[in-house]
Amino acid sequence: MQTLMDILKEIDDLLIEMKADAQKKFDAAVNHRISELENCMKKEQALILRLRGLEQKREKLQAQMGCEHLTFHQIIEKQPPESREPLEKLFLQMQEHLKQYQEVAKNAENALEVNLHRIDRTLEQLRGMQNHVYHENGRVISEKKSFTSHKA
Repeated sequence: MQTLMDILKEIDDLLIEMKADAQKKFDAAVNHRISELENCMKKEQALILRLRGLEQKREKLQAQMGCEHLTFHQIIEKQPPESREPLEKLFLQMQEHLKQYQEVAKNAENALEVNLHRIDRTLEQLRGMQNHVYHENGRVISEKKSFTSHKA
């Protein structure tokens, strides 16, 4: 049976991988590399599924240990003295990697939002231009609208 330490190490490794993917996603968004961005998002979905699987394993193991409703700090306190220090060190490392991942993921999300805002603004400008005609010198002139009575 897998130990809690093994599962937490796998989760920690996955957080490192998720941070690297989020950084690639951020770079792709900033540099407008759409296909790379799509690949990062597909990978992100797979990583999230893996994380959910590991979380389910951890929860099952905690239930078997009789620690299902305890926090990590409480679980660490229940461990034998020789297990506490490595478990606490791993927990702190996981917290740091999670924080780093969240920061990079937030930056990527912000970059995507900025790009979407630019696209929306450009689309609005293009929609507003539909009733305009370009003059031969490049100036935009409004199309003359005629009014026709619907009663006629």
